[in-house]
Amino acid sequence: MTEMVSGLTAVQEDYLEAIYRLTVERKVARNKEIAEALGVKTATVTGAVQHLAELGYVNYESHGYVTLTAIGTKLAKELLERHELFYEFFHEILGLEEKVADEVACRTEHHITGEPYRRFRNLVAHFQKCPHPEKYQN
Repeated sequence: MTEMVSGLTAVQEDYLEAIYRLTVERKVARNKEIAEALGVKTATVTGAVQHLAELGYVNYESHGYVTLTAIGTKLAKELLERHELFYEFFHEILGLEEKVADEVACRTEHHITGEPYRRFRNLVAHFQKCPHPEKYQN
């Protein structure tokens, strides 16, 4: 697995993003909910969450309750922001179907960071102001 700028793998970053989405709604996430969100088995989640806890990104209780630490929350918010920006670009600007745009955004969010990401964000902002985005959708 390739490490991202965060020092985590793309899969580990996906766990943080999923946990964040779940904890925004419920304050805690359970292993079963994380497994459903990511399409993996609960046993896989247990190992991944324990490792993220060792790294200081999550708090994990043996009952299966998971919350993000402050650093885990910060990183998860950044990941979600990147995901949403790439999703918006692929779906709203390029006109890809929602599912395809979401899948491509998920893959892209882990690889474009730093200065390239800031420039991409500016590009998307420019396209958002464009009166005829449909001309980019063919």
